[in-house]
Amino acid sequence: MDIIRLKETSQFPLKADSWFQESLSLSGANFVFLPAGQTPMALYALWEQKKTKALQGLKLIQIDEIISGQQSGAFKQFFLQNLPTFSSQIEWIGKSATRNTGRGLAMLGLGLNGHIGFHEPHLPIDFSFGEVELSDETCNVLKLEAKTHGISYGLGTFMACERILLMVLGEKKRAILERVLKKEAGLPASQLLNHSNLTILTDLS
Repeated sequence: MDIIRLKETSQFPLKADSWFQESLSLSGANFVFLPAGQTPMALYALWEQKKTKALQGLKLIQIDEIISGQQSGAFKQFFLQNLPTFSSQIEWIGKSATRNTGRGLAMLGLGLNGHIGFHEPHLPIDFSFGEVELSDETCNVLKLEAKTHGISYGLGTFMACERILLMVLGEKKRAILERVLKKEAGLPASQLLNHSNLTILTDLS
């Protein structure tokens, strides 16, 4: 495991892009899992600004989606708004998992309850893909109705990737990151520490 601690949050997009470019070169990956949400927005803005050549020809895989309630489909809309140049390369998540052959990268955010994608703490550690009832905490954070359902890839899929980047920004993530780094049982994100090529990128000292 490697931890990159940023001196300034403004360094995040360049550091995340540097990890992506280097990891792509070292692994020969032909697909990458990408999250929606506030954390990666500055990175996606950089990719759009630069029209990043390294992304061309890659399959970009949507990690998760809300599938019930008023915000159903919100994450697809997020990508259409934040990565419009590359939207034709995005594999939208559906009712069944796609078999991805070759080598993959995973760029992941960290939920306040230790979830990765919508791999919630109540799910089996080897959960790979499927429909999920979101936890009350996740629903509260995302301002969703109680018992909202999502669909998601999980650790069983991400742990098979060549390299993983866990992106953790903001003071509100300090407590959960500390718990993850202690390998607290029951947190899906804690299992990422068992991956041989995990990098954590954070603005928390």
